[in-house]
Amino acid sequence: MKLECRCHGPSSSCATETCWNALPAFREIGAKTNKMIATSQRVRTRKAPSRDGLRDVDVVLDVPGSDILKPHRKSLVYMVHSPTYCDPDLSRGIAGTMSRLCNRTATDSSNCEEMCCGRGYDTHEYTRRWRCNCRFKWCCEVTCEKCKERVVETRCK
Repeated sequence: MKLECRCHGPSSSCATETCWNALPAFREIGAKTNKMIATSQRVRTRKAPSRDGLRDVDVVLDVPGSDILKPHRKSLVYMVHSPTYCDPDLSRGIAGTMSRLCNRTATDSSNCEEMCCGRGYDTHEYTRRWRCNCRFKWCCEVTCEKCKERVVETRCK
């Protein structure tokens, strides 16, 4: 949240000032979130003896040979690496992107280069035919035209 203020008064004088808390721009929030994700740190729990055996007492950075380094309280942390959605992992219900439709001319996340995880894509061209412009003729007859269109489809390798 940031404080925004506006002046009010005759001839743009600041006779009265009104202030309010406002959210930053969406792009600013997204940029900060991406930066936090890029600098996130892996953590693990530190165990301590108790009457019932070992119990988790603290979260420490997952640095080999260290049980004392704690993450900064404002940093983004994780315990398990995120799965890759490029490759299938049926135990997690991830189908992967193989054979998935993509848009080779798009500039957003549906473009083939990003969607196919750099594996490339195949382009298929075919003619689609279907019955169209159907009309019902009085008693008991339906007549339709036969429509067709050329379809170009791109799928991930």
